[in-house]
Amino acid sequence: PWTADEAGSRISLVEGTTPGLLLVTVLGDNAAQAAVVAKQAVLTLSASSRTHQIDAVTAQEQQVQATANAINARLQALAPTGPGRTALQQQYQSQLDQLGQLQVTGLSRLTALADPVTSDGPVSPKPLRDALLALLAVLIVVSELLVLLRGRLGRSTSRAWAGRVARKYNAAL
Repeated sequence: PWTADEAGSRISLVEGTTPGLLLVTVLGDNAAQAAVVAKQAVLTLSASSRTHQIDAVTAQEQQVQATANAINARLQALAPTGPGRTALQQQYQSQLDQLGQLQVTGLSRLTALADPVTSDGPVSPKPLRDALLALLAVLIVVSELLVLLRGRLGRSTSRAWAGRVARKYNAAL
């Protein structure tokens, strides 16, 4: 039921500590939903990876085939006993070998190394942490209010106030 923006904010992909290892993190409304989305994310990544690999291999095959065709055309234009024919034949054979290797090379697949790990407890909010932060904020606000009230009360001068000020600035009263 997520929109693309929600999915983008709830699904994260991070490189693992080992080369080639990807960690998929999903924040769902519940543990079952997160596990299903995580499994589907791995399948989607695998399909996308295969598509990119197929495109890359096809582009390489086309490039090698074009090079082999150009060498073959030059080879056909030479006389059967012409100079450089053996070098061109070796280059042509090398291109054919490279083309064969590209066609035989298997595509890699992404697979899940472990089932999704889910937590039954709420991920957010964390009530104890939130309560402690709220208490700290209230204490700061209350202390600031007390300082403000203390500074505003007692605006008239009295003998006690004058004595405090005199002691503070080492003045004679």
